[in-house]
Amino acid sequence: MKRLFLPAILLLVASFHLQADELVYVPVNPAFGGNAANGDWLLANAQAQDDHDDPDLESRADKTAGELFNESLERALVRNLAAAIASGDADLVLDQVFDYGDFTVILTDLGDNTLQVTTYDEVNDVTTVFTVSSLDI
Repeated sequence: MKRLFLPAILLLVASFHLQADELVYVPVNPAFGGNAANGDWLLANAQAQDDHDDPDLESRADKTAGELFNESLERALVRNLAAAIASGDADLVLDQVFDYGDFTVILTDLGDNTLQVTTYDEVNDVTTVFTVSSLDI
């Protein structure tokens, strides 16, 4: 009986020291409340695993500053023209010359809701002309 009594006492005493605690989720990503020191480590691991190539990288790399400016200007003009037509405001500022440092922009009204935009890139000595009409919207 002594043989069973001593292990039972030890088991009973050991069970008092064992306590179950509830599991608590702690996020790793600092964007979701995790430790801010994990950010650099997570970014480095993500970049190390990234094996995808940007398909548009070559087409963007070959463009000059003037071409990028013209594309941005064309998008902005189409957006503004669409907003003016949608709001019924037909009083657009036309037939004016705008100077933006290395770029000169001339807006000309061709009639029939068509706007001609002429840009001159002084650095590369390049002139570009494009038209924007309400039919393009």
